[in-house]
Amino acid sequence: MDLVFVITVLVLGLVVGSFLNVCICRLPQERSIVYPPSNCPKCGHRLSFMDLVPVLSYFSLRGKCRYCKGAISVRYPIVEIATSLLFVSVFFKFGLGIDSVFHAVFVSLLIVIIFTDLETQTIHDYLSFGGIVTGILYGLYTGGIISSLIAMVIGGLFFLLVRQIGWFLYKKEAMGEGDVLLASMLGAFFGIEGMILSIMLSFLLGAVISLILLGLKIKKRGEEIPFGPFMAVAALVVIFFGPAIWSWYF
Repeated sequence: MDLVFVITVLVLGLVVGSFLNVCICRLPQERSIVYPPSNCPKCGHRLSFMDLVPVLSYFSLRGKCRYCKGAISVRYPIVEIATSLLFVSVFFKFGLGIDSVFHAVFVSLLIVIIFTDLETQTIHDYLSFGGIVTGILYGLYTGGIISSLIAMVIGGLFFLLVRQIGWFLYKKEAMGEGDVLLASMLGAFFGIEGMILSIMLSFLLGAVISLILLGLKIKKRGEEIPFGPFMAVAALVVIFFGPAIWSWYF
């Protein structure tokens, strides 16, 4: 890819990342993601174009609202930069074509899932169903629709079983309903092989990060840690390194 194309994709990622921030903020509140126009979450003042330039506006305003001086979450530039870098990585890996479009959409959904689950411990059904539809369409495009459908069902049933076992043993949720749908979403997009790998990696990541959080006393025993972000990060790993991991493992 030439420099102009890379810059174009970077800018596209920043713009999409800005929209993803709107989704992260509004979806858990059951608000429209298109209306009303963007406003300050603290004072409600409608934001101008100069307030909405990805990344640059945040740093030029020093992380504060131009109107009420309320603090703006650092999550905004993080999401915009992460989306931009991931978009470039997608187009580097899959080239300029339909494959990259499908993966860019899927990556966008994963980013929103990560941050909504971290902030609210919920995964909106729109995101999971959107990912399932994306996965099925991608399966139709690649000819792997049978694997997608089987993995979608198996992934959801596996996490549903884990959820029920958690209720039986601990009398509380081991997995939320959102995690069950997210597992189906990963299965629909990756197929059987990718679904298995993403689930394995998500439990590995969950165990390691949970031990670190407990060791640093950031979390206490029995305190809930959202599992969706581990699943979504594992999915990102599978997108970029899945085949290499399978080759190494076997």
